[in-house]
Amino acid sequence: MIVCIAAMQQECDAFLELCEQVSVFSETPFKLYQAKHLNQDVIVGLSGIGKVSAAAMTSYVILTFKPSLIINIGSAGGLDSSLKIGDIVVASMCAYHDFDITSFGHEMSYEKGWYVFKANPTILDHIKNIGLSQLHVGPMVCGDQFIHEEALFKTMQSRFKHVLATDMESTAVAHVASTYNIPWIIARSISDLVFDHDNHVSFDEFLGHASKQSATFVSQLIQRLS
Repeated sequence: MIVCIAAMQQECDAFLELCEQVSVFSETPFKLYQAKHLNQDVIVGLSGIGKVSAAAMTSYVILTFKPSLIINIGSAGGLDSSLKIGDIVVASMCAYHDFDITSFGHEMSYEKGWYVFKANPTILDHIKNIGLSQLHVGPMVCGDQFIHEEALFKTMQSRFKHVLATDMESTAVAHVASTYNIPWIIARSISDLVFDHDNHVSFDEFLGHASKQSATFVSQLIQRLS
């Protein structure tokens, strides 16, 4: 069984629109949906925003449903100038940009940082073979901040080389899934470009579009993995 986790209702609904036989679980601590997607059973969970919410949801669905794959869907902020609104970003690896123990001599980076998680290479190969021009596979970061200040943006770029995008849940999903040895994929669409000074306005404007782009891509991925 595949579990998809989204932080926001709009992100969740975009994928559910592509499913059939959608029903809501009752008496659960989270908002969870059961559905059929291409004749395959899927669980779709609405975690809420932030790392703790995402980690709690991921732990719950793993212990309850024992999924074969967890996919984190929704929107992300673009950190690379090659990205455009609506592009798909899939994490090859991810880390926390706000886990900072540099005062003890530890480095914040993909190479030497703590809590760096790498996606399943076999699934990444399937993703790369989908062949979308708007698809980017590369490193991502996550933290409990909506990044809109240039100083933060520059700091993240200097610490995490070649980082493509940032969000507020993905690494927490990958962290918990990795702890339980469950394969995971982060598949998000760009809703805003962090280097744009009005990216908070862009996020509100393009969240719906990004949600649909992510959902459509994940639908293609599930079909390829079936």
